[in-house]
Amino acid sequence: MKYLFFLIIFCVGFWAAVSLLKPKPNPAKNSQTTAAVKTYPIQLGEPRTSIFVPYWSLSESDAPFSSPGTINRPIDTAIYFSVSATTSGINTSNTGYVNLPEFIARSANTPNTLLTISMVDDDVNNSVLESPAAQEKIISQAVTIAKNNEFDGIILDLEVGGFASKEVNTQILNFVKNASEIVKKGNLSFAITLYGDSFYRNRPYSIELLSPFVDQFYIMAYDLHKLWGTPGPNFPAKGSDIFGYDMQTMIRDMLKFTTRDKLTIIFGLYGHDWMVDEKKRPFTAAKTLTQSQIQKKFIDSCVMKNCVIKRNPYALETEINYVDEQAQYHIVWLEDAGSVSQKIELLKEFGINAVSYWAYSYY
Repeated sequence: MKYLFFLIIFCVGFWAAVSLLKPKPNPAKNSQTTAAVKTYPIQLGEPRTSIFVPYWSLSESDAPFSSPGTINRPIDTAIYFSVSATTSGINTSNTGYVNLPEFIARSANTPNTLLTISMVDDDVNNSVLESPAAQEKIISQAVTIAKNNEFDGIILDLEVGGFASKEVNTQILNFVKNASEIVKKGNLSFAITLYGDSFYRNRPYSIELLSPFVDQFYIMAYDLHKLWGTPGPNFPAKGSDIFGYDMQTMIRDMLKFTTRDKLTIIFGLYGHDWMVDEKKRPFTAAKTLTQSQIQKKFIDSCVMKNCVIKRNPYALETEINYVDEQAQYHIVWLEDAGSVSQKIELLKEFGINAVSYWAYSYY
């Protein structure tokens, strides 16, 4: 009994000592941790709405630049797409450069205009990224063009393929840093485009390091499902467990490395039409259709066999299933005014009120 008594006393004393040494909850610390990761409620800024105007679309209409369909957001910025870059500088023989005066005339009543430098050729991009001299020439010439035509800023559309690597990430960072310095000396704003799937597909853009040098990231929130891939939404609002990734996940990823005031989300106002087998596997690459083409072919009156049109509750985009004249099964996904309106409301939950449309004449 004596030993049992001492054993009980020892256990009680040990338990008391452990209790005293155990850290006590700190309500202040916990509340700070919660506040640090909380993203909303958020004060929403003034709406900013822009539209990309491709050089090839200028002759199709002389109507004022406007938002698609029923979206009630006046256009405050027209973005010219584009002048193209080569290893020797801006290509002044390209139609994009030649059509600049027409864009300037059409955008006379638009409050702001931006000039896009298009860099979408992998061979050209690789060479330019390895040549600071080529970079300086491209940006300096673009600044001259922008100022001569009274643009308010420049967007660098540097679309580099492949996965992230230390070398390529550093090359892009150095290019953007140098470009920013040159553009800012010209008293112009500076922005770059980013893929909407930058995180999902491990693209070579170090957003946290790029952020101090740009006034705005234009996020291309489209083409999540590729032409040669399986059918799916342009860029679903939600449903990452279904589609692999979604817009709300993308925004959360972006906000880890930059601020919401630097994000402009671009909606792609078009659709893809995949011809598929019985397991919904594509036979060939999908065909891209503008919103206006889809409206005429399917929405106004769908004469195709087994034509089913429905809006997906997660993606918020429209899916169309039909059978063509050769008895081939097709799946179409498209972004339209209805899905854009709902996605804009989703963005507002994150404090983002800057959107853009790709592209004028597509709707």
